[in-house]
Amino acid sequence: MSAIASLYVLDRDRVVELAGLVGRPSWWARLPRSSATTDQNGAFFQVLAKHARPVRPGYEWSGYCMLAVVDYLQRHGVPLRRSDLRAESSAINRVYGETLLLTPVHKKYLGKLAPDAHREDELRAYFENKRLGFEEAGMAAMDGLELLHDTLSGLQPDEVLLLNVG
Repeated sequence: MSAIASLYVLDRDRVVELAGLVGRPSWWARLPRSSATTDQNGAFFQVLAKHARPVRPGYEWSGYCMLAVVDYLQRHGVPLRRSDLRAESSAINRVYGETLLLTPVHKKYLGKLAPDAHREDELRAYFENKRLGFEEAGMAAMDGLELLHDTLSGLQPDEVLLLNVG
């Protein structure tokens, strides 16, 4: 099984619209993931296609590698899964797979996101521990760090970086 990591930059107001496609955020916390509705007509991706800017070049490795980078960062004091858009993030995650909403608030972690703040061999070992060991694992991790760092650093005050792995 594989997964794709897709990154988009969009206006903060559009995130509320995306969350609204699946219902009112207030009731999401009580639903198990399997009970959540599904997006039968692909409205989520239609909104992204119409109103979001895909990050180019994108992440060319498996989405599971990007999730491993996010987990690695979490263990090193960079909680990218925490967002000031918590209700919207919960709603979107229930239906559309693992989705992180990074806002300008996350810019305080730019120093820790910089690839030169990490050792490739350490990242490769972390990937191996996550059963993602392959020859270029360190490169995949460094590419993920660079993409997150560079995209987040260019984020405007009213923009959100949406990272979806599915």
